[in-house]
Amino acid sequence: MPFHKSSIVDRRSTIVIKKGFTLIETVVVLGILTFVTGSTLVLITNILKSNNQARINAEVKQNGQVVLDSLESQIRNAVSVTSNPYGVYSDINIEKADGSHLHIHCENSIPGVANGWIGTSPDGSNYQNNPITNLDPITGVSISGCSEIFNVIAPSTNSPGLVIIKFTVSQGVAAPLRKDFEAKASFQ
Repeated sequence: MPFHKSSIVDRRSTIVIKKGFTLIETVVVLGILTFVTGSTLVLITNILKSNNQARINAEVKQNGQVVLDSLESQIRNAVSVTSNPYGVYSDINIEKADGSHLHIHCENSIPGVANGWIGTSPDGSNYQNNPITNLDPITGVSISGCSEIFNVIAPSTNSPGLVIIKFTVSQGVAAPLRKDFEAKASFQ
């Protein structure tokens, strides 16, 4: 029998394509997703911590600068400035051009109870009724270093009088305490 092309039976291989993923592919994809999600959460957490720390530092520095600017303005516009006659550096007396007086007092904080503050009074009493600083124990700021806050050096023949102001501003005494959110700034 002759061999003809038409009599050849064409046996084609049948390839079966299954749809889906293997277990190894699934585990690899889940591992990659877990890594990306974890990295993203760490990044977002660090960004939020940095923003909170920057905000708290800015608030403390801004409050301290407002206090310093206010004191400087009062002192520069004064006719005379004297220390408390009892030798305590936390009080000064400013005599204005119109003859009136302004007393400025600094009170140290009581840890965990009350903010330290700086206040003014025309007659040397009730300083806390006219504070320069925010007294709120949570949102306010606390002043410390009052024992050497004001030092008045009398004028001499070679130099004008000098008023030295030093204080430290920190968060309010009842502000949430977390080491990464702690803020303190010194002013002079």
